Amino acid sequence: MSEPPLPSARRQLLFDKYRPFLTTPFFFGFSAHVLTPKIFPRLLGSQVELPLTNALWCGSHVGITIYLYTSKHLRSIHTFERLLYSIYGSAMFNFGTVLIMTIVRSIFPD
Repeated sequence: MSEPPLPSARRQLLFDKYRPFLTTPFFFGFSAHVLTPKIFPRLLGSQVELPLTNALWCGSHVGITIYLYTSKHLRSIHTFERLLYSIYGSAMFNFGTVLIMTIVRSIFPD
């Protein structure tokens, strides 16, 4: 792969490549909350639990939506359809992983 001629193009390439890593703390934080729901109130207090959980949940949705929206295989379709596919894919991914994590938690309770 040849180097892009402009520094801004290199920066955009790096941002496109490493953008999913910026949102993984949201997903893993929410996963930790689903698998061990008592850890956040114990560490941070019960008043912070709900806003933190909602922020992690929304951050996970936003991150996966952006990842799917900027993926190469969706670049050829119209913007509205691309956005719909991205939102739907993000919802299916997040709800599917929550379902799998709750099944795992019910099999291995502690």
